[in-house]
Amino acid sequence: GRSIVFDLLGQLWLIPASGGVAQPITNAVRDTAEDSDPSFSPDGRKVVFQGERNGRTGLWLLNLDSRTPHQLTQLSNPDGFDGNAAWSLDGRTIAFTQLVPPKSGNRPHRVIALIDASGQNARELSIVGLQDVDVHDPAWVQGGREIAFVASDFKPPRSSRVWIVPSSGGKATPITD
Repeated sequence: GRSIVFDLLGQLWLIPASGGVAQPITNAVRDTAEDSDPSFSPDGRKVVFQGERNGRTGLWLLNLDSRTPHQLTQLSNPDGFDGNAAWSLDGRTIAFTQLVPPKSGNRPHRVIALIDASGQNARELSIVGLQDVDVHDPAWVQGGREIAFVASDFKPPRSSRVWIVPSSGGKATPITD
């Protein structure tokens, strides 16, 4: 709660929450990087972010003590996307939006994925009860027992609703009209 992390012109910055001078925590020029969409870990010691560094794109983890980034996910498709990351309350798991390539003529779509903060055990969150929607923007709720997310219809009239699903996966329940 003492600092704000943000992205500007391809690099990440820290600024005191009370105001003051922003300090860069990544270097877009030196690292040939494009860093964006940062999110603090619950203990405030790490930042997960979407990044592209020397042709390696995916989610990255930055330890604020060492300032050394570590890649968590690697996109196999250059048109893919791993982003909108959100930390679990215990700091062990990261939920994020992942763009899944099309299968046999279908369109690409987004899913909610989970990965251990160590970079191991990446998996898609099983969401039952939704069809023909794009899911995105996960947020941990109910003490980490559930994940809220936005589901957007593919078909006109396009609309979006907020849903909730157990963090272990299962049946989704709408929470907005």
